[in-house]
Amino acid sequence: MQKQLAIQGDNLKSLNFSSDTSLFIASGLYNKGYRVFWYSPQSLKYEQDKFIATGHYIKVFYHVNSDQILQYEIDSDEVEVNLESFACIMIRQNPPVDMHYIASTHILSLLKERSPKIFFINNPEVLRDNVEKLLPISISKKIQLNEIIPPTLISSEYDSIKRFLQIHQHIVIKPIYGYGGNDVIQVKTGEESKILEYLNQQKNMQVISQKFLQEIYDGDKRVIVCDGEVIGVVGRKAPADSFLTNSRAGGVVKKANLTLQEENMCIEVAKELKRRDIFFAGIDLIGNFITEINITSPTLLVALAQNNGIDSIQKFFNKIEANIVKLDK
Repeated sequence: MQKQLAIQGDNLKSLNFSSDTSLFIASGLYNKGYRVFWYSPQSLKYEQDKFIATGHYIKVFYHVNSDQILQYEIDSDEVEVNLESFACIMIRQNPPVDMHYIASTHILSLLKERSPKIFFINNPEVLRDNVEKLLPISISKKIQLNEIIPPTLISSEYDSIKRFLQIHQHIVIKPIYGYGGNDVIQVKTGEESKILEYLNQQKNMQVISQKFLQEIYDGDKRVIVCDGEVIGVVGRKAPADSFLTNSRAGGVVKKANLTLQEENMCIEVAKELKRRDIFFAGIDLIGNFITEINITSPTLLVALAQNNGIDSIQKFFNKIEANIVKLDK
């Protein structure tokens, strides 16, 4: 296999050049001698027994002390490539995980079957079969740590959610396939009308209700894991008038450390993620609970490098290359 990385991502011009994780990963592999090809999921196709994508080769740079931390240069005209010639393919378009997203994973699953020497970040079949907000439930049962998730209800029934609210008095409701803090609301006792309004907005699809965790006002933690190991952690703090820590919602990144209990929990989760062929993930912690495990496009690698130094995550890039080399044997 050629030393080439293909990234299925969003439009390059739409990216945040101070924090984009996709470009940051690309810069790390570019420094290791990989050619980087960027294409949109819409350009992916199967034609004449080949898996074709249309896009550009790019050069990618990471500047530690700069207003523009990440920078790219177009290094080719728009070209069609056969993805079977690539050593690594990274699926990094942002959610929502809709039918467009699902369709691309099906095509890439065919490619993975055809070319088992290609290393995927993450496995397209795993992305398709695992829902980020439900993954903690599945993993908590598998590793027999039932108390790692907050009290949770998944239902589209008003009466069920109302009873859940009566028990916990203050809850959060969020869509199963939401992202970036979109459509996440809190409901307190006496605000039951919000539940009906929310269910109508979600077209009576099942939604996730969880006990509201007051610790969120102190911030949450994003734990970066790859290849079965914990790489590092960063903290996030919501704006003064919000409980949402997502950067899209105005959350601010800060330094953080894991308690011994959190570290041990995340180590066990990381091992289980590897058993499920999930190479790269971001575990979200509020207090002692896991609220979400991001696998579609985990972020905050740049923040981790800025807080702890670029050397702190060289293991991440080394693990990618080690997996590429292992598959190519």
